[in-house]
Amino acid sequence: MKTTRTLRIAEEIKRELNQALCFELRNPNLVGVSISRVIVTPDLSLAKVYFILGHDPKKNSEILKAFEKTKGFMRHYLAKNLRLRLVPDLVFYHDDAPEKQDRIEYLLGTIKHEDE
Repeated sequence: MKTTRTLRIAEEIKRELNQALCFELRNPNLVGVSISRVIVTPDLSLAKVYFILGHDPKKNSEILKAFEKTKGFMRHYLAKNLRLRLVPDLVFYHDDAPEKQDRIEYLLGTIKHEDE
């Protein structure tokens, strides 16, 4: 069940992680990557972090490895900037929603042209 508290914390984590990606991290594998959404469990023990790529979508494994290497830094950054007793464990996933949306729009466009 999503409460307003978990939604607010997820939004704050997303904002802070994007801030860290832009200004704090010096990892070349994470250039052009941004956090699209964060889902926090009700007990705040886990945060699923979804990222999107600004450039080559074929580098998912490299980006996941880079996120795993910087996970400790990111949790420390969140602990420093958020007022939480415990910082959730971060698990990173590639967000394929934009690609799915493009595919759906393409399919709807082809259906529309077939009807005409």
